[in-house]
Amino acid sequence: MTCIFTYILSFGLGPAGVSCILPAEIFNQTARPAAYTIAGSMMWINLFIIGMIFPFLVSELSEYCFVPFGVVCLLSAVFVGLVLPETKGKSLSAITSEFNKLNFKGQEEKPTDTETQTAANAEGLPVLFEQQDAVTKGTSVQKDFSDTLNVPICSGPHTRESNAVQMSKTQALNKLQYWRLYLLSLVLGIGGSFQYGIQVSVLASPAVHIQSFVNQTWLSRYGAPVDDATNQIIWSFIVSVLSLGAWAGAVHSGSLPVTYGRKKALLFNNVVAMVAALIMLFSRMAQSFEMILLGRFLYGYNNLRGVMTLTGSIFIGFGKVMGQIIGIKELMGTEEMWPYLLAISGIPAILQFVALLFFPDTPRYLYIDKGDTEGSKKALQWLWQEDNLKLELEDMQKERESSQGEKAKTVKDVLTSRCVRWQLLTLVIPCAGVQLCGINALYFYAFDIFRESGVPEDQMHYLSIGLGATELITVALCKGLGQFCFLIFVAYTILSAAFLICFVPETKGKTIAEITEDFNALNYKKRGAGIHKTDAVVLATHSF
Repeated sequence: MTCIFTYILSFGLGPAGVSCILPAEIFNQTARPAAYTIAGSMMWINLFIIGMIFPFLVSELSEYCFVPFGVVCLLSAVFVGLVLPETKGKSLSAITSEFNKLNFKGQEEKPTDTETQTAANAEGLPVLFEQQDAVTKGTSVQKDFSDTLNVPICSGPHTRESNAVQMSKTQALNKLQYWRLYLLSLVLGIGGSFQYGIQVSVLASPAVHIQSFVNQTWLSRYGAPVDDATNQIIWSFIVSVLSLGAWAGAVHSGSLPVTYGRKKALLFNNVVAMVAALIMLFSRMAQSFEMILLGRFLYGYNNLRGVMTLTGSIFIGFGKVMGQIIGIKELMGTEEMWPYLLAISGIPAILQFVALLFFPDTPRYLYIDKGDTEGSKKALQWLWQEDNLKLELEDMQKERESSQGEKAKTVKDVLTSRCVRWQLLTLVIPCAGVQLCGINALYFYAFDIFRESGVPEDQMHYLSIGLGATELITVALCKGLGQFCFLIFVAYTILSAAFLICFVPETKGKTIAEITEDFNALNYKKRGAGIHKTDAVVLATHSF
């Protein structure tokens, strides 16, 4: 079990929130929808494969079932370490320059910036900008920011001190001023990634009851119980069909928000989620396990909204924990309540649907895709609650001008373009690895893994909550501590090592009686050395 918790910690520190933000880091606006489609497809197809084959891996490899996942993690880490350039603090043009060294490596001469820009413009993919343009842009942004705050860029000591006070006051006011943005983030997280997290973990607790329902339904239809192999395949498909639905959603994840706007796409998603909840709720009444399959598929399709930032990973972790908490036998993990447990994701869908009606559509969609300048300005003013929106409007104006005359690139365009060949590999391998590392197999088949590990049945529910809580805490700490997130784990590791060295006796080559005597030297340290082994056994018996 220690290895399992260590694995969860490693996932939270590593790929949990990284792969989903790669398309925004390394692809431009015209290629980004297709990039998200490719990334989503890789993630969900591989998740379906893992969900289907994991029970058979366990039966064939037993305690070595995670070795293939370890190999995938190692290969992904090697590839990312050797190929993926650092993106922190770099513009898209600078990142593209790094990738172009790989994309055009086979040419006799290294392509100039002008040649690369011409090729990129022809394909509508990442564009290289002249270095001077970047400098000019940086100066312009600095000047605009200075004008916005009415603060000179160069100033003396007294002016800098007053500016610092003014900036401090501005930051304090911003915390109150931007409450609508914080509320929007909460609404999007609870109604989006949170639902996915619930669906990943919620099946583990009622697994026995659902498999019994499948067997009873089969018996009533065909007059004979379902054989073990068929039952295992049906159960694996119930677990994995969520991924097929998510893959179908990923195919539309790039086009729907561009065509109808993100708000309308999310409203549509929530309708799908509510329909899925109703189907799951009435599956037992209709004596149809196929309705569970359909409901899970629709829940997966509802995830076409995607996971855009590390905050999405926090809500996924939160959803996993909540799915495990409400699935305990004292709440909804019982024979009578499991249909309601499967339908629980309909509640956050309803909450998000109602809340979104009070929010405007995204300013970027209004300005760039619809050409509604006034509507975009009103949406920005409502969200930011300020009138000076010069920087935001100029940024969207530049983006609209750069994409004029270009249409959004298809998946085929991105797959066949040499300009993004290594960007595509850098996207595909981590996105495949984040599922092929086996993390969700722990949640899908948590109770089966616990049984193989010898965990008592009455403790499995609470141990599964510990798994989800570990991932949530780890991701949240990485979000809050930034590049210092490893310090807390370094301290934990040092303290653990110190405890083991100072207190845990050597067990190699010793019997249980000898090990017990070593521990009794610690357990009864204050009573002196006069305690005998028989007395220790009597005391231990009375303690229980």
